[in-house]
Amino acid sequence: MNTQAILKVIKGNKWLNGYYDMQNGDVMAMVVDKEYLKALCNITDKEDLFDKLKSLTGIYQYKHLIFANHWNYGCFLYAILKNSKLLRFEHLTISAYTYEKFTHDLTQWLKIQSEEDIQKYFSEEDD
Repeated sequence: MNTQAILKVIKGNKWLNGYYDMQNGDVMAMVVDKEYLKALCNITDKEDLFDKLKSLTGIYQYKHLIFANHWNYGCFLYAILKNSKLLRFEHLTISAYTYEKFTHDLTQWLKIQSEEDIQKYFSEEDD
């Protein structure tokens, strides 16, 4: 999946694109230029990823996972599945994470390769 296709899906997120703010009375929410929706930053180090998620708004790719992070709305986690579909499956409050918890969960998220894996992820979470 190429960068432009990923950014197109992320721009459809109604929290990040301003739609919900507009619905709540901010008439300029969808026309304000959102620079963070225009670039995808590839990260290869999980400690670097954690640091960026803790401090910066932006869109980050780590392996086949996409983290659309916003200081106000939290972090939306997407997976690029084997069929090249980008699917949002988690919403995170990064400020509540320790590095140890993040690396543990990251290991679980990296196992997600298909919609069946997502179903399994959520069924195991309920146990």
